[in-house]
Amino acid sequence: MTAHLGKWDLRYDDPHPQTLGYDVSDGATGNGEGNVGSKKSQKGRMDKSALNPAADPKMILDLTTRATEFIQQQVAADKPFFIQLSHYALHLAVFFKPGTYDEVLGWKKGEKHFIPSFAAMLKDLDDGIGLFMQELEDLGIRDNTYIIFMADNGGRPTQNLQDGKARENLNYPLSEGKHSVYEGGIRVPFAIIGPGIKANGITTIAVSGVDILPTIADIVDAKLELPNTDGGSIKDLIYQQSDTVVRPQPFLVFHDKDGRSKSNSKRGDSESAKILSTGLRWVKFHSLPAYSHSVRNLVWIQRSPRTAGTSRMQD
Repeated sequence: MTAHLGKWDLRYDDPHPQTLGYDVSDGATGNGEGNVGSKKSQKGRMDKSALNPAADPKMILDLTTRATEFIQQQVAADKPFFIQLSHYALHLAVFFKPGTYDEVLGWKKGEKHFIPSFAAMLKDLDDGIGLFMQELEDLGIRDNTYIIFMADNGGRPTQNLQDGKARENLNYPLSEGKHSVYEGGIRVPFAIIGPGIKANGITTIAVSGVDILPTIADIVDAKLELPNTDGGSIKDLIYQQSDTVVRPQPFLVFHDKDGRSKSNSKRGDSESAKILSTGLRWVKFHSLPAYSHSVRNLVWIQRSPRTAGTSRMQD
């Protein structure tokens, strides 16, 4: 049995979860905010005045409860299961439990992230994930379950506060952030735990969400052909048996169609990006060590109808 609960934002093709094989789902929920309205109806400013208390902010408890109920049913029926739990937090707008907000006010402020309302929402999410993990323990299946945790995009590079000033470079040393194909936009937390996986293992090898399906198929020894897939199995990587990931192509491509087409490809410890827009063509290439910040514009080739060919070198 398979289930998808929570946020479902495939806005360009807009398929229903059932179309992609989920037996149980919340349907095509879109890019909303859970029980607090859509993105269009909620400004969700990340500032000190965004005091939006809620009994179950972002449906964290509701999603956790229904996810655990689904798992309980499968365990009772002695059936294997797959569930994708896509939380509405930490998507804007900012909502939180009143008690959590009061607790966070006593925390020491960070140098970059110091907004108590957003920190409270994050803690509420963390508590929800903790309840989910505890249920796996209580059901006795924690040691026989693979749990994959990841985010869908990089952090926002700025925060517009009540004073109207933007705090820049919040993702430093990564360049830019959400909606960008630079490291700040495509690099996200990724963790996996499961049977036989050593605790506290860290790898610097680049992986992607497109690797998850081939990895699951490999772990369960499905012996399936997966045509037209971009990813490769990371099974040997997570079990520390190899430091490579074999994919149909020897690189990862990240593409964002948001106003203007932007693509990024990664191969080994190098990265390149190409930005295309109407009437103007920018090609930016750079090679950088793994996990360093992006050094941009080593070569910038600009071409537009008015300037048939101009180029300049930048540091």
